[in-house]
Amino acid sequence: MKSTEGLDMSRRIPILFGTESGNAEDCAERLAESLCDAGHESEAIDMMDFTPEDIAHEQLVFIVTSTHGNGGPPANAAGLLSYLKGADLALGSLRYAILGLGDTSFAYFAQCGKDFDAALEKLGAQRVLERIDCDVDFDDDYDRFEELVLEYVAQN
Repeated sequence: MKSTEGLDMSRRIPILFGTESGNAEDCAERLAESLCDAGHESEAIDMMDFTPEDIAHEQLVFIVTSTHGNGGPPANAAGLLSYLKGADLALGSLRYAILGLGDTSFAYFAQCGKDFDAALEKLGAQRVLERIDCDVDFDDDYDRFEELVLEYVAQN
């Protein structure tokens, strides 16, 4: 895990989601609820409702995204991903983790999560948990991600 020095864990923890079928939204809402149950302020936010420029003001973000078709972002995630890929930002104070939903029958399995991960890393953001890529049957992988997120937030 990366250093969390200077993080204010009392701030709201956004769970940004990109989804086509609703699975990533459901996971994001479950994660936000679990964080709230653990005493943290958290909210699941549709990426379409998140102002991309606001990413520079966040300290900790969790991203839950599916992949649409054969490697593309869901429609509601396309704007934020495009912004991050083209941005000239220094996001060294941003900490993040990603849960990518996908289908291993596609050549670009969970590609959108991988693309967000690469874009954030390139901008200097610090990954606090290894990305978890989930296949169609994602319950166990989601549970593991949630457990790791709750442990991370409790320790920091």
